[in-house]
Amino acid sequence: MALGYSRGFVVKRIFGEMVSIVLGGTVVGILLSIGIGIGLNGGYFAKNGQKLAVVDGKYFTSPLILVIALCILSTIPILKLTKKMDCISIIEGEE
Repeated sequence: MALGYSRGFVVKRIFGEMVSIVLGGTVVGILLSIGIGIGLNGGYFAKNGQKLAVVDGKYFTSPLILVIALCILSTIPILKLTKKMDCISIIEGEE
């Protein structure tokens, strides 16, 4: 591997960065959806006599499923790319 790092180290590092980006986006998305729900509830629905359920179980379960799927599906190309980047196999001509 480049610069003497092992494949496992590079995969763990990339996976950690990917998970932090995905979780950060998920937290921002959940907070944004709750904020928009509160704004709609106070600004429109409450004035018309309707109450909107702002926080529901779906706000957390659906994004959690998407986060897990994103992390798993994003790991596949990472593993394939790091397998191709092995310097020893490139020098020996193996692919």
